[in-house]
Amino acid sequence: PVTASEILHAVGETYDVIVAMPRHGAVELRASAQDGTGFASILLGRGTPRRAEPLPRPNPYQSHAARAMGGASDASDAQRAHQHHPAQDGKRLAYGDLRTLNPGRHFAPQGQLETSPIREVPLRLTGDMETFNWTFDGIPLSKADKIHIERGEVVRFLLVNETMMHHPLHLHGHFFRVLSGPDAGPMKHTVDVPPMSRQVIEFYAQEEEGWFFHCHNLYHAVTGMGRILRYSDYAGNPAFDRAAKNSPDIRDDDWYWTADLSLLSGHSYGEGWFANSTHRLEWEAERHEEHGGEAYAAYLHRQSRFLQWLVGIEKEEGEAAQVRAGLRYLLPLMVEADVYATDQGEVEAALETQVQLSAAIALRAEWETTREHRLSLEYRLSDRLSIELARFDDTDATLGLRLRF
Repeated sequence: PVTASEILHAVGETYDVIVAMPRHGAVELRASAQDGTGFASILLGRGTPRRAEPLPRPNPYQSHAARAMGGASDASDAQRAHQHHPAQDGKRLAYGDLRTLNPGRHFAPQGQLETSPIREVPLRLTGDMETFNWTFDGIPLSKADKIHIERGEVVRFLLVNETMMHHPLHLHGHFFRVLSGPDAGPMKHTVDVPPMSRQVIEFYAQEEEGWFFHCHNLYHAVTGMGRILRYSDYAGNPAFDRAAKNSPDIRDDDWYWTADLSLLSGHSYGEGWFANSTHRLEWEAERHEEHGGEAYAAYLHRQSRFLQWLVGIEKEEGEAAQVRAGLRYLLPLMVEADVYATDQGEVEAALETQVQLSAAIALRAEWETTREHRLSLEYRLSDRLSIELARFDDTDATLGLRLRF
């Protein structure tokens, strides 16, 4: 047993907790949402309650490694992170604090581990919040091959989280040990991999047929963050494999759409897109009372989280349509950069970004080498409606409403 006053409990994890009761009164056991938005609790005992201290809201600018639960770049970093960021009245539990009393019960038979071959399987945890598709190595489950393993070997997963979300990873049919310290770590079936961190787990392959390995945030699993582990002596069931590929529960290629419309004094502007994890159709339209209007439409093919290829057409009122082809690349600080050539032999570039200044206020900026630009400040009244103050290259400051669909 390890003494702790706080546990970061990921979705799907299990813990046995022994609560030390006070001699008099009651003690509160509290489960708080990680983002600080609420909690549930139970009072154990009778009499005057001893309340748990509320957890502070997380600091989004704090290093993720400092908040990781045993998920820093190595075991010593993980231990230091938790020693320097304890719970209010004690210690937050880290994976490195835990030891398995009898690892052979769920691992390799006595004496066999030393002679078992070790297979290392690196897996990058990938995805983004725009398409909200989550994957391993950038490949969703429906397009991925099986991970083939041999009975009698030790399989070691090197898990590197490249996203800004927690991913509690769960392996069906097996227990694995978390290598979070100098000694054998705890035996678990689910391990949390915090944002921008890594975990190493290993298990002894002593089952048969095939098993699912996936993120236990199930809305991540259904969009592609999963793999099938298949023992090499199992041929599988082709009919079952085909049915699984076509299952409506696999949603890693769903289409979605979004649009917004700015109705400003003397100026209107709209944009939107229809997309899935690979393809995107987008449009923009702008109308000025004095200078007329222009419209743009494009198709983009997603090569990776950072790179998309594009081909599109732009038409300004009173001028011939212009065809463009090029790429879009995501730069640091979430700046989208378009570089393209036109059918008139010109090479142009455009930059766009949005900065969330507070929960309700956002700043958006666009700039193009064609000397067009847009700067807007938005105050969000609701999920669908904002007040917007904007300035365009051909318009002084203008005020109005922004609608989101």
